[in-house]
Amino acid sequence: MSTYSNQSELPRLPIPTLEETLQRFPSKLAALQNSEQRKETKQIAEEFLKGEGPQLQELLLQYEEEGRKAGTIGSYVEEFWNDSYLAPPYSVVLNLNPFFLLEDGPDPDHDKDQIGRASSLLFASLKFASMLKSETLAPDEFRGKKALFWG
Repeated sequence: MSTYSNQSELPRLPIPTLEETLQRFPSKLAALQNSEQRKETKQIAEEFLKGEGPQLQELLLQYEEEGRKAGTIGSYVEEFWNDSYLAPPYSVVLNLNPFFLLEDGPDPDHDKDQIGRASSLLFASLKFASMLKSETLAPDEFRGKKALFWG
């Protein structure tokens, strides 16, 4: 079974309605704005809803539908994610918030010092990247079921 064999079975990321988006948008900015700026943001959102917003929402829905039918995109955000986060040659750390925890390594003999631990992590990372590139990494499963990440 190849790494991406279950890809077509993943549920598609839902597109929120324009109204839902514009209702949530001001609250996401609230901590960064003063009361006057909050009022202005709310007014701009209302104007967008009455103006070009619905047309742009329709274009987004069409884009997603065409990509689904053609099998060219897995989600409406895929192309934008690739262009915004994966393509730039510079760091995008400020735009991401990754979190991971390094537990104790599987071989206590290699974890006695930083060099041993670092080389163990590097080897595991390269092995993972190699398996991903050659598509020999088995798809994730949970209790015998395909892992779905959007649902």
